[in-house]
Amino acid sequence: MYPKFVESFYPLGRSPEVSEELLMSLSRFVCILYGDQTSTSVNDCRYQLFKSGKYSDDALPPNDDSLQQHIKRANLQALAWNWCLSAQLQLPPAAGNGWILTDDQLEIVWMTRPPAPQCLLENVSCKCQTGCKTKRCVCLKSGLQCTDLCGCKDCHNSQEEEQNLAEMDEQFSSFVSSECDSDTDDDFFDNEC
Repeated sequence: MYPKFVESFYPLGRSPEVSEELLMSLSRFVCILYGDQTSTSVNDCRYQLFKSGKYSDDALPPNDDSLQQHIKRANLQALAWNWCLSAQLQLPPAAGNGWILTDDQLEIVWMTRPPAPQCLLENVSCKCQTGCKTKRCVCLKSGLQCTDLCGCKDCHNSQEEEQNLAEMDEQFSSFVSSECDSDTDDDFFDNEC
């Protein structure tokens, strides 16, 4: 149906470097895989699919950064296959080609940029009924505090709750220090001070 994309895959594994032309062509291919005939970049495709509502939670294409890292890994693998019959296989290092070396272990680089702008990441909201104490809370799972946008009940993950706990800690600390400073016969404070 799209014979030009057969040619797009040919350069994979022919060179250690991934050309900009190859990235653009494969990006267009991924857009068509996801049913978007008009977008030329996966970021545009993601936006169009999100805007139209024609996606499920796990059916958006990767962003351009994530796709680029995947193409680098695929290119390195194809390069190894293409050169496998060489007497001395001289491959470029995996680190920097979609991988990173951490403590002598290769790990996949999924992305080099944040998955979304910070303002979007901060607009997570939950509707917890049990006080936002477990990782079932979307805000807590994302490492964010609940906000006024959340519809949660008896929240224990809000800035207000954190301020209340800090105030209680401060009041307790000042109470203990004032009791320690005064002359008292109370063995508890004498022992603790």
